[in-house]
Amino acid sequence: MTEASRKNISIDQSSKFCYYRILHNYTPPDEYLNNGYLVIVEGDIIEVARPVELDQGTEEHPDGWLKGKIMKSNLEGYFPSGEYVQYIGNNPVQPTTASTCVRRHLTREIFFVTPVLCSNCQDYIWGTGTVGVTCKDCGQCFHNECASDAVSFANCSKSPPAMQPPIHNQPVPLSQWSISNVAEWMAVVNLHRYAHIFMKHGKKGTDLSNINEAMLKEMKIEDEFHQKSILASIEKLCSNKKTVPRTLVEPEGASRNDHNFQVYSFSSMQACHLCSDYLWGIIQQGYQCRNCGLCCHRKCSVGSLPKCSPEKLKHLKRASFKLDAIFGIPLNEQFDISSGAEAPPIVVRFTRELEKRSQDKGIKVADAYRMPVSTAEVNRLKQRICEGNIEDASLDSFDHTCIAGALKKFLRELPNAVIHEDFFLQFVQESKIEDVRQCEKNLSSLVDKLPLHHCKTLKFLLAHFTRCIKSQLGNEDTKKDAIEKLSRVFCQILIRPPWENIIEIVFNAEASYVVISLLLQSYVGSIPQLEPTYKPGDRQLYSGTVEAAEWYWNDISKNELNERMSNTQDGTFLVRNSSDGVKDNYTLAVRKGGSNRLLKIYHRDGKFGLMEPLVFPSVVALINYYVQNSLSHFNQMLDVELHSPVCRPMQPSLPVDVQILRMSYLKAVKEYNEDMKRYEKLQDEHTQITEGLQMRHQAHDAFRETFSIFEENLRIVMKNQRLVPQSEVAMARDNFELLNRRMKSVAEHVIALEAEIKQLISQSKIKFKEMNDIKPELQSKVEIRDQLRQQLISCGEVPQKLNYLAELQDQNGNAIMEQVTSHSDSSTWMVNCDRDKAEELLAGKPDGTFLVRPRDEPEWPYGLTIVSSGGIYHCKIGKKETGYGFADPFFIHETLSDLVIHYKDTSLVEHNDRLDVMLDFPAFGTVFEKPPSQIQKLKMMQTAPAIAPGVAPAVPRRTKRANYESHVL
Repeated sequence: MTEASRKNISIDQSSKFCYYRILHNYTPPDEYLNNGYLVIVEGDIIEVARPVELDQGTEEHPDGWLKGKIMKSNLEGYFPSGEYVQYIGNNPVQPTTASTCVRRHLTREIFFVTPVLCSNCQDYIWGTGTVGVTCKDCGQCFHNECASDAVSFANCSKSPPAMQPPIHNQPVPLSQWSISNVAEWMAVVNLHRYAHIFMKHGKKGTDLSNINEAMLKEMKIEDEFHQKSILASIEKLCSNKKTVPRTLVEPEGASRNDHNFQVYSFSSMQACHLCSDYLWGIIQQGYQCRNCGLCCHRKCSVGSLPKCSPEKLKHLKRASFKLDAIFGIPLNEQFDISSGAEAPPIVVRFTRELEKRSQDKGIKVADAYRMPVSTAEVNRLKQRICEGNIEDASLDSFDHTCIAGALKKFLRELPNAVIHEDFFLQFVQESKIEDVRQCEKNLSSLVDKLPLHHCKTLKFLLAHFTRCIKSQLGNEDTKKDAIEKLSRVFCQILIRPPWENIIEIVFNAEASYVVISLLLQSYVGSIPQLEPTYKPGDRQLYSGTVEAAEWYWNDISKNELNERMSNTQDGTFLVRNSSDGVKDNYTLAVRKGGSNRLLKIYHRDGKFGLMEPLVFPSVVALINYYVQNSLSHFNQMLDVELHSPVCRPMQPSLPVDVQILRMSYLKAVKEYNEDMKRYEKLQDEHTQITEGLQMRHQAHDAFRETFSIFEENLRIVMKNQRLVPQSEVAMARDNFELLNRRMKSVAEHVIALEAEIKQLISQSKIKFKEMNDIKPELQSKVEIRDQLRQQLISCGEVPQKLNYLAELQDQNGNAIMEQVTSHSDSSTWMVNCDRDKAEELLAGKPDGTFLVRPRDEPEWPYGLTIVSSGGIYHCKIGKKETGYGFADPFFIHETLSDLVIHYKDTSLVEHNDRLDVMLDFPAFGTVFEKPPSQIQKLKMMQTAPAIAPGVAPAVPRRTKRANYESHVL
């Protein structure tokens, strides 16, 4: 028998796999990347199926190429053996062959501030007090719980490390922890999402013990699960107590290899099934077996485990556990590239839905990704997706912010980030190149080197972000703003370091932002200029101004628009004023695929267009172009031409009492606001009930699980009662009764919770019905309000003024309705004061606020002081035999009241181009101040400078505001 044969006999072949530790880095040539060959890094553990396919050598001492799977990333492929690997037997952490255990560690007790990776379990050692040890010879560190395994099995190199880990010989109290120390700790307990917030607020070790729920809300951390997780982690850090592990299952000698463990993100507080302590953090908190549902810490996974038995461990499974889960599964298992798929189905579905809503409803997807969203709603959507087919699941009942939140959750929970963790340092290094163009080029080249599933998914997401940015382009600043928003949101979602370097995520946050920002810029910069070049020689179907066009509907409401365009064919269109109220901004409504698509028409420097660059000289020219050319120039999903205008009815103008119309409009606004407040109150109450239901469902599940544990313990006690010695019978009986009492107590809690849940469900249904009952009334009142508004605008009312009146109506109830008739009462605008006092009275008032004051000049006996464009202006009012006025031939008003009432509806711009304003708000007739009492008027006259008859007044002090009193209007 040969020496090689004897070696093979000594190997335990009972396990299906053997393991190798990588000793040197290796990157295959570019032509082999993504073609079945692995990039390996020193320290990687690779799993190889038995029997090992060898080019030459033995299992213990292989030579040539081996095929295996990297444990931390689940990537499979070929890797070199020989000097690149060290055989470690059947266990990826604890070698079992004598050849790998020749030198044992000599450990000593040490203390930590910066967390250090345990060489035995690959989990971090953190906390105050004695939580770990180090080897005196090689410097490797271990948890206290892992120390015995390390001494017994691990191989000591007997040479000190090139870089000494950050350890201390004396304990460092929490009160001495710096801001950076707190941030490092947050990174390793999976709270790195909020590390920058703690750093921003300057939280040191001394501050941690005082942090509570209210303080977290002040720091804008409002998610209930995240608050609980942060507070639980801080409590564990501050308590400095050694807890006795209380396993929920009996160990049966199984190892980590017997389970199909996967790094998993739990959406609620989850206890480890092996030690009963919490799995720390809010993302990728620990392992979950994909077969039996066993949950545990990384460090607990290397000990003696129960056997992987789905039936035996079913009482431990979480309610949401699924064998065919979608969230938390590696990208290479999510979709099949050979079938032409570009990204996981859930990513495709969510992005497609968001882009559709952007087209149909005009939502800004870049903003949606930044909006906070209820964790309960996201989990409800997650459950909906996981329960059925992704393509068939209805998303209609979920808000666009919820869909965006669910997509972010899916990407966060990937075991390996979209930008593969092995490439993190390369991306960070490239981001530091000062030449932006070269940096973009290098980053794009790195994207192509990512594993194929990661490369495809990243490119799909960048293309989606590009379409989102394109859909809301207005100018260069808008584009930069959208890129900045998306980059800030996704910089720690799409890219993060591997677990062994997770602390780097805290100190490379800005580099991660630069990576995503530059990748987005390179994609957005490559958008083709889809806006057509306008040719004046094209056939003109419509002429004149937009206001005269038959398809222009002014300020038509969205509800009326939908009514006018319902049941029409594709290509039906109309144009209305943009809802932002900005002059020369319009919206094009187009019928396509049975729904109305609203497209914003941008305007700048006399040019119009649907996107940059703006090339059309008018809205009419833009419509003429798209009557003859497809809108696919703008959006590939809109392959339709504008061929059927919705024409507005041409009705003869009838005399209208604007005053009565205005009062009716304000009354409609008031009634709508009151009903809307009722609806919002019911909505808030419904949300509170829903959140209460969520909490009680969680408590119910916890009690049911506790009941199952007691039931199992009771079964064991009853089974073994005959084996109890006579001297311990009384104690066993007491224990049995205690378990019975506790089971009864838990059962009572379960019954009480079920009653509460039933009651809350009933209340939720009632609130939901009340909300639905109000909706038709709201709809009707919106239509009435919008119709009255449209009539007022057609009578010459300015939309901004109507918006302002509606806002005041909402704030002040009936007061504004009384204000609109106050022009006829001279006491609301006539004030005996000088110019300085007039400016003081009008300071901070809205445009159109005015007063009239006497002047000691026979031909110009009065002055008008008015607010316009944020400034205060003064105008002389003259008096002739024909009446009052500002200039010839307008001295036609018999009284001052007649003049004021006339210019209430007529702009002063007919006298001066700089005063495009009307006398909207009397200084003492608006809701800002009550009309002055006689005592107040007397005080004003006493403080105003005296003007003797026939004596010229002193020249008033000039202000920085524009002054037109020296010029006759």
